Amino acid sequence: MTREVFELWDRAAITLRSARTLQAQDPNNAVVMAYYAAFYGMSAFFLLAGQSFSRHQAVEAAVHRDLARTGRISMDLAAAYTQLHRLRGMGSYGVGIHVSPEEAADAIASANRILQCIQEMPIPPFPPLFSQSGPTGQ
Repeated sequence: MTREVFELWDRAAITLRSARTLQAQDPNNAVVMAYYAAFYGMSAFFLLAGQSFSRHQAVEAAVHRDLARTGRISMDLAAAYTQLHRLRGMGSYGVGIHVSPEEAADAIASANRILQCIQEMPIPPFPPLFSQSGPTGQ
């Protein structure tokens, strides 16, 4: 595993912990962090597989094209990634529209499921950053 891949994977775990910390008092930023956790995890996965992307939409398209349509992840998980991307926009840029605490909790759960799925894929092998309950060190 390259240093860049490891750093992205580590950043995914740290960012997910940050999302959990923000969930109660700042749901808008919690969903932003949940999205970035999934984004960093997917970026690490694709980089290890020899693909890199410069746009968030390109990563989302690859999730659907290269993972969901090929059966490597479920369509539901790909849809969860898309929902995280949408909520990130609302959390970051929504004026007068805010993310609810329930949406933040769902976003965090989705990001956790996405990262666990990546970790469990046989190739590429990711280090065990996650226990059964989520990122280690919680």
